[in-house]
Amino acid sequence: MRVKGWEQRLYALTVEAMGKPHAWGQHDCVTFAADVVHGLTGADPMGDLRGTYDTPLSAARVMKQAGADNLGDLAALHLAEVTPSEARRGDIVLSAQPYEFLAVCVGRTAVGPAESGMIHVPMAQAVRAFRVGD
Repeated sequence: MRVKGWEQRLYALTVEAMGKPHAWGQHDCVTFAADVVHGLTGADPMGDLRGTYDTPLSAARVMKQAGADNLGDLAALHLAEVTPSEARRGDIVLSAQPYEFLAVCVGRTAVGPAESGMIHVPMAQAVRAFRVGD
């Protein structure tokens, strides 16, 4: 269930993230998605994973140890999967372009951190989607 005022929290989280540089394990697509889920529901899906990786290699190791082969499978361990066409504002999506990364649906686009900063991609590029709250 989403907390009261989740819309303002979503806005605040995305604005705050715009000023952060990409950093593995601190501000990457997984931590951003988890921060959004935490902000909108009060539950932190990263739990024990926070602070356990700081490079692409250690991120892959941690993901594999969690039981996921890819980012979409990692999100599916914690969130109910829906079709991308059912994604609504605040839901997490897996975008396939410009490369595979987790982002949050903000309407017709999804936004998430990339190595060059926060980027928006069209929702049409979402290949998987995950419900945040009900």
